[in-house]
Amino acid sequence: MRRRKISVRTLMIVVPIISLGLAAASREMLARRKSHLEYVTIYAKQLAHERNNLVAYEGYRRRGMVEAGHMDLAKLEEVSRRRVVYYAEMEAMFRLAADQPWRPEPVVRPDPAEDLMWEAAFEVPDLKIDWAAFSELPKFPAIEAVSGTDW
Repeated sequence: MRRRKISVRTLMIVVPIISLGLAAASREMLARRKSHLEYVTIYAKQLAHERNNLVAYEGYRRRGMVEAGHMDLAKLEEVSRRRVVYYAEMEAMFRLAADQPWRPEPVVRPDPAEDLMWEAAFEVPDLKIDWAAFSELPKFPAIEAVSGTDW
């Protein structure tokens, strides 16, 4: 069998085509990384907020502002502990996804702690959830385009 020779002309055609494909793939990976890092910062803020809540609850108990066996404080503490676990898992998951943007999306998997967190949240009466932090979630372009139209 006779081998085909690769000429300089062929290489001059093939190399730019390959480089355009690589440039498109790298742009997509950078956008995916940026999106995941936005979620990392959101979950890091929520994690810090819940840790501060735990410190505050402990401070209330130490100062004698609340009795040690107070049920409402115990429930709020349990909810905050579950949220700390949840937000830490979510932050770690999105940080891993941001560090490896070339991997397919199943790296960002549904988390098992979410059900526990919300289940615990609804057990506590008069629970105040910081919904302002959820408004910081990135919006998809299609949603923004639809919301700007008059119906």
